[in-house]
Amino acid sequence: MPEGKKDDFRFQMHMVMGLGAASIHTTSQLIANVIFDLAARPEYIQLLREEVTSVLAESGGKWSQDTVNNFKKMDSFVKESQRLTALPGEF
Repeated sequence: MPEGKKDDFRFQMHMVMGLGAASIHTTSQLIANVIFDLAARPEYIQLLREEVTSVLAESGGKWSQDTVNNFKKMDSFVKESQRLTALPGEF
């Protein structure tokens, strides 16, 4: 943050709003692309469903950061979806 802007709450508000808008857009795009990829590859749906069921059973049905970290196949699917969707030169 520029030195002269540390006490400028209007500037800070604009920065936070801009970052929030950007993060919402990218997250929405990611979710949409994953859903499209699942629709194009329905053979993965049952595999991912079984993983979610298994991991949740191990955690007693409770969602936590540790639970989400155990979704290895889901994580791989999302990462592959991102890789396939990335435009050339984006990374």
